[in-house]
Amino acid sequence: MDGTKRKFQSIQKIYNKNDDEGDKVYRFNVLLPNGINVPMIRRNPENESISLEFFVDRVKEKCSAILRQKDDNKPRRRVFWESTELYLEDVKGNKFRREVRFDDFVPNKTHLLKLFDGVDQTVDAFENMWDLTPDTDLLTELPEDYTFETALADLIDNSLQAVWSNGKGERKLISVEVDADKISVFDTGPGMDGSDEKSIVKWGKMGASVHRSSKKLAIGGKPPFLTPFFGMFGYGGTIASMHLGRQAVVSAKTRESKKVYWLCLDRDALVKRSGSDLNWKAPGGMRDPSDSEIEMSPHGSFTKIVMKPKLKLPDMFQLQCKLKDIYFPYIQCDEVSKAGRTTTLVDFQINGINLAEVEGGEVAVTNLHSCNGPDFVLNLHLYIEEEKAASKSPNVKPVREGNARLKCVYFPITEGKESIQRILDNLNPDGYDIKEDYESFSRISIRRLGRLLPEARWDLLPFMKPKQKRGAKVQILKRCCSRVKCFVDTDAGFNPIPSKTDLAPHHPFTRALKDLGGDTLHKEKVVQVNITRGGKQLTLQQLEREYQAWIFQMHGQYDDECNTGDDEPVYLVNANKEALGITSDVVRVHQAISRKGRSWSRGQKVKILKGACTGCHKNNMFAVLEYFLLDGLEKDVGGEARIICRPLGVEDEDGSLLTVDASGTNLELRSSISLPIIAIDSGKCVPVNDDDWNFQADKLILKMPSTIEVLGQKQCKVLDIDGALPTDDTVSAGSLPPKEVVAILRPSNFSPSTTTNELDQKYILRDDYEMCLNVKFKAGADDYLKFDQFYTVTVTNTSRRGCQGLYIFSVGSIPSLFQKAGTYSFTFSLKNSATASCEKIVRVKASAKVKRWGLLKDNDKDLPLSASAGSCFPPLSFCRYDEYDNIIPFKGTQQIECQLMSNGTLISHLKNVKVELSSDMDHMIVTNTRITASNLDKIRPSYEATLALSQPDMQPFLNIPCQVFPGPLQAVHFSSSESGKGLLPQQVVEDFKLEMFDRHKNHVKQGIEVELVVHGFSFLDKIGLKRKVDNEGFIDLSGLLKVTEGYGKPVSLSVKYNKNVIANKKFLVEKRELRMVTEVPEVCPAGSKLKDIAFEVVNAEGDLDQTVNDEIKHGKSHTLRILTDLPNDDSLRYAFRQGRCTVPSITLPQREGSFFIEAAHSHHHELRVKFKVTLSRSLRAESNTTSDLRATEELDCDEPQSSVSGAANHVRSKKGFECQNSEVTVPLSVDECDTSSSLKIPKVEHGSPTTAIFSESKLRKQQAPLEQTSNQQSDSNYEHNSDIFKSPDGKIICAGYYTPKNVVTPLGSDLSDFESAEKEIHYYGSLIKAQEDDLKWSVVRRSEITEDLRNLQAELEMLPLQLSHSSSMFQKELVLEKIKNKADSAAAIYSIASQNMSLQDQHPNFMADVVGLVALLATAPTPMLSRSLAEYLGEDQMLGIVCLSNAAIITPENYETVLKSLAGELGRSFEGRQLVICLEDIRAYDGDVIENDHQRRLDLANPTLHDGTTPPGFLGYAVNMIDIDVDHIQVKTVAGRGLRETLFYDLFGDLQVYETKEHIKHALGCITNAAISLDGGIMHRKGRVLLGSMHVDLHFRVVAEEQEYLSRDEMMKEIENKKLELSMVEEAIAYTNEQRESSLNNFREREAGFLKLIEDKEEINKLILSQQTTPMAPMHTQSSGQLF
Repeated sequence: MDGTKRKFQSIQKIYNKNDDEGDKVYRFNVLLPNGINVPMIRRNPENESISLEFFVDRVKEKCSAILRQKDDNKPRRRVFWESTELYLEDVKGNKFRREVRFDDFVPNKTHLLKLFDGVDQTVDAFENMWDLTPDTDLLTELPEDYTFETALADLIDNSLQAVWSNGKGERKLISVEVDADKISVFDTGPGMDGSDEKSIVKWGKMGASVHRSSKKLAIGGKPPFLTPFFGMFGYGGTIASMHLGRQAVVSAKTRESKKVYWLCLDRDALVKRSGSDLNWKAPGGMRDPSDSEIEMSPHGSFTKIVMKPKLKLPDMFQLQCKLKDIYFPYIQCDEVSKAGRTTTLVDFQINGINLAEVEGGEVAVTNLHSCNGPDFVLNLHLYIEEEKAASKSPNVKPVREGNARLKCVYFPITEGKESIQRILDNLNPDGYDIKEDYESFSRISIRRLGRLLPEARWDLLPFMKPKQKRGAKVQILKRCCSRVKCFVDTDAGFNPIPSKTDLAPHHPFTRALKDLGGDTLHKEKVVQVNITRGGKQLTLQQLEREYQAWIFQMHGQYDDECNTGDDEPVYLVNANKEALGITSDVVRVHQAISRKGRSWSRGQKVKILKGACTGCHKNNMFAVLEYFLLDGLEKDVGGEARIICRPLGVEDEDGSLLTVDASGTNLELRSSISLPIIAIDSGKCVPVNDDDWNFQADKLILKMPSTIEVLGQKQCKVLDIDGALPTDDTVSAGSLPPKEVVAILRPSNFSPSTTTNELDQKYILRDDYEMCLNVKFKAGADDYLKFDQFYTVTVTNTSRRGCQGLYIFSVGSIPSLFQKAGTYSFTFSLKNSATASCEKIVRVKASAKVKRWGLLKDNDKDLPLSASAGSCFPPLSFCRYDEYDNIIPFKGTQQIECQLMSNGTLISHLKNVKVELSSDMDHMIVTNTRITASNLDKIRPSYEATLALSQPDMQPFLNIPCQVFPGPLQAVHFSSSESGKGLLPQQVVEDFKLEMFDRHKNHVKQGIEVELVVHGFSFLDKIGLKRKVDNEGFIDLSGLLKVTEGYGKPVSLSVKYNKNVIANKKFLVEKRELRMVTEVPEVCPAGSKLKDIAFEVVNAEGDLDQTVNDEIKHGKSHTLRILTDLPNDDSLRYAFRQGRCTVPSITLPQREGSFFIEAAHSHHHELRVKFKVTLSRSLRAESNTTSDLRATEELDCDEPQSSVSGAANHVRSKKGFECQNSEVTVPLSVDECDTSSSLKIPKVEHGSPTTAIFSESKLRKQQAPLEQTSNQQSDSNYEHNSDIFKSPDGKIICAGYYTPKNVVTPLGSDLSDFESAEKEIHYYGSLIKAQEDDLKWSVVRRSEITEDLRNLQAELEMLPLQLSHSSSMFQKELVLEKIKNKADSAAAIYSIASQNMSLQDQHPNFMADVVGLVALLATAPTPMLSRSLAEYLGEDQMLGIVCLSNAAIITPENYETVLKSLAGELGRSFEGRQLVICLEDIRAYDGDVIENDHQRRLDLANPTLHDGTTPPGFLGYAVNMIDIDVDHIQVKTVAGRGLRETLFYDLFGDLQVYETKEHIKHALGCITNAAISLDGGIMHRKGRVLLGSMHVDLHFRVVAEEQEYLSRDEMMKEIENKKLELSMVEEAIAYTNEQRESSLNNFREREAGFLKLIEDKEEINKLILSQQTTPMAPMHTQSSGQLF
């Protein structure tokens, strides 16, 4: 009703609003002599007046238009428009004969003008004079429960409110006349007229009440709140008058007006025009007041409503009594006068009789029977506080308030009879048709503003009910509480229902009043209630205590109950109070008692009449008196008295038993019952003689139930009942059960032959038994099956078509009855009795109509089916189901086809399928469903498919989800794009895959593990031999296999699965051969050297293999070593270049004989060649006597020319062999070399490539003195650095290989050659060092620029709102869009659903509980902080769903179900886990917050170092550096904590934020938990640091000041500059690398030359020394001299 009230208030505003503010609008209703009412409007007239002639002409024109529209041919008087006596007259009698002056009228109001044309004949009634059109279609809001009294009271309400405004000395009279001809209501209120302020229209126009605005004046004051401003809805008078009569004439006159204005309401017009767009205009007019009206209202104002009754008139006396009850405080009030005298505030007359003189009515009778003790009076003040956010001023009044007074009056028991029962007894003879009895009589009476709400007959208020379940005084309290009636008086703060017969049930004050003392008021906390009694404010607990104390006080002082018995009592202590119905610890047990002059004693047989007391409501009861119990001692007041009696039918041995022995006194109730003494005091307990007793006993025996009979179809038809269970035949599932089944109870004297009429009432028991129907079900007819409970109901007997004692069960409403095939058992039995029962069986079979095919329930558990290629699905048992899921039996075996399908595509036909029929013919069994499909790769990797069962040439009737996996590994296909190419030693196979198949050519499934056995291969990834198949059915070994065998060797790879070799693949490494291409003389002089011996590696075709190159840095080592019989001769290695290797020299021994020389590949020992050289001393002797030329010609070895200068070049300019003296120093021996770590000297190209390899350890020993010497000799312009002699791979490149003592000091110009070569080496070494320094700087700078670009891109992405020129809502939408793109994420599902109103309505509790997502609940001031915090939390926490309550913890399955439901609605899936944060259960901040901060930042102390200062670079705590989103800043938990104190304190805690990582290091001593820095440092907690960086896709929105950051254009320009600089650095790195390579090449050339120079000098020195040691010293000296 609150909505209706607000609706009518808005209508009132419309009526009170001026039509045109600022304009002058003059409205006139011109009443013509022919009864026509012509409305005229003049807006903003230019002249002060208009002529009468002009005005009348306009009226005439409009009158003609009105008559043309009516076209009703109604006879009307002629208007003489041309009369010379024409004039206008207003309501005050002013006449206008020449002109109408506008100054004589108030603008913006309606004025009545009557036209006179000089003819006496005129009319008093005018058509359509009053516009009563409602502003809205109010008929939908009209009350439906109107009665004659209610409608009449509505009219009296209007009159009472009218007369209440009369001044002192003015009569306040309300006179009602009710007779067969008319009903009239007359009041002496201020009346109405034709003016806008007091217009009579407002009485007849629905929704236009003038009294509703006075409601606020009726709030507050003193009880009983006699301020009769009843107006609420604005249609009371109109609807009430139309309810009482079809027409109503309303007449009214104000003190100022001379005329009586009247209008006529017509019910038919109201009904016809309601809800339409037509106007509802009523006729009316003006007349002179009558003499009786003047007499009744001496002050000259009144309102009168006259109706012709259309309802049956009530009894006049009863009407007078009821109206007196309704308005009793206004008729007889003793609370207004200070002297306490009874005062009549308003004269109420009904048919001339003053209601104050009427004796009768419920109020008067009730007042007579109350006690004279003090009443329990409470005052309530109810209010709804204004929202705290709306106003914080302490002076702001509550938005809504109301007041009530509760006066509880005690009605004691006197002379053994309850006073309330006496009230009922007195009211019924007076014609009050009260259907209530003592138990159901309303204990609450409510008046609003002094007016009784007659239908407000509530139960006791919660505080008036005893809440204790046990206790000594509980029974007294329960009994005495029913003797209290509460009279409630309320002010206008409480709203009534439209009929004003009760309070509006949904109004918050009504709910609060009804629950006063209950739990709902305490839980809702919407309405605040202040309770006072005697000026003292009470809590609910205090209220209950004081009320109960008052109850006991009234009981002790005014209740007149039994106090003594006629015999000596037996005292019973600590008896079973609950069973006996007593309250005292001490009870007196009597066997005789006297009440009201009559004695009652043990053993007396009595009849207790119906309604005598509690427990005897429906039937008379015969019983035997046994004992009388009196509470307390004899002098105790207010004790309880009870009767112990044994009902007829209970055997004597089952009655109560009183035992008195040494252990004490005890009374067992057993099958007897305990009744209150009021059963005797009420006169409804009468003695019976033996004859009557025996007759009742015999009658009882005959009426004892014997059997239960269920009526059949024939008997039910007689009773017009659609009944009878179908027990004769089996019914089909879905058959409709009978709507009702009827059972009757047969007495003991019944037999089928007794009567032919089975419905004879003599043989149907009609006693009040309760019969139970227990329906059970089992899914078959086999005896071993057990029945399951299906349905249970209990009914009492009723009648149908005059036949009583019928127990009718509505089985037609039992859910799912007869829908399941099986056996239904219907068992009928009496409640709490085993004397009679009846069972009926109904058998139900499955329906013949097939609804679906499906697997048996046991098979459903294994879905989806799983099998592998080559195997069979498990036996499938399927059956046919009807629409109720009953199995329909088959008639025979059917042919079934099985197909394996996937997305409508056929995968395979399953052949040789076997079909069998079960023994019970309920289902078929399909076996031998073997899978031979070879195309399972189509459904890879899920292998999900559908097994479709169908009959031939028909659509599948059953689609079974399944997974068909490939079979076990059976075959392996070796796949390589390098197929056909030969393998080479040390080769890494770049493309090599193992394709794994089952026996049906399907790739095996992912994850199958096999063992690879290799020979001649090694795995580069070092993860072992066991490998798993990938998602495509391959094992990819590309780039993982390296050939470890040599040339021409076999290699293999085997695949083992389950310890069996599945496949084996053998390969052969390509064959190579080492050949010596230089022709070596068969005979050589002993001690000579072989020069420039060339070797080649050729393939099987004999072609040179130019791929054989010594490239150590690329992992290819191809060197040659020479093996001879000489000791320590294999320390040298010679590099291959493009398949060719040249050995500069081989020194031959100085002995004669055969000398074998073997050349072998250093790593591939299969590449070797061995040749023999015969050494002869004769050739040595000849060489001493013959010319060198001949010797040279015989031993020519084609040594390439060297470019070095000096004596060595001159000595070695001749080709041939050289002699050697054993005393001269020779190259390093094997024991002096570290061959395992030998160093390669880069090649020195002098014609043919020649490379020498020396021991690193020896070189290191000899390097230091050489470096020192070289440093001394180097040019001072070059800075010496030890890295000059290092190759790019870090190995030492020596400037010389011998110490100075091992070298013969060169003479003359030879020293300058060494100095020049050494200077050049130092130059290029320094140049390389500078270039490498440049490279290092460039690489570092490139990394810095790359990091800067990454940071700029991140800042651009998280640009603050002001920089990106976007609103906060737009940036929020961007973050939302990112969240929505998170596939299969619950956060994405929620974000979409939260913007869909229909989805929100489906799950209102979930949507109301969720606050939002973490990423959307806060903003950050800077992009770097936003990114750092997002990295710290991680995406899982950023996408966390935040809820207010802990429902997600208590019932997580409910939230998961909602999310899955929303996902289904959106066509998405919900996978993985989702973080849900419940604010009620997380750790909350319990400290202080910063004052005057609307963001409620936490008052956290800054960290301090040991010296008490704040660490440098500390920016703040993360929990305070974010801002709560403005839409969620008001979110509070029940404890009043916001998101910062709960959510973000739980996420961040005391996380500290610093500028840089260095600042974090400096502040480690004062970081208690975690810290982050804006340059990417993250320390989750002490001891745990995150390294590296990551891309943050989801972050907090950034809102900051514009001047703090670069603009977007500036940032884009900065990014372009960084990219340009990065390009320049890349170019510099490439250029410097080229320059470095060039310098390295120059360095290697100079180094090779330097080494050659040393070698040449060494050879010359050796030659000189050898010549000095020969016998022919002079000749040698001469020869030497010639050489030099």
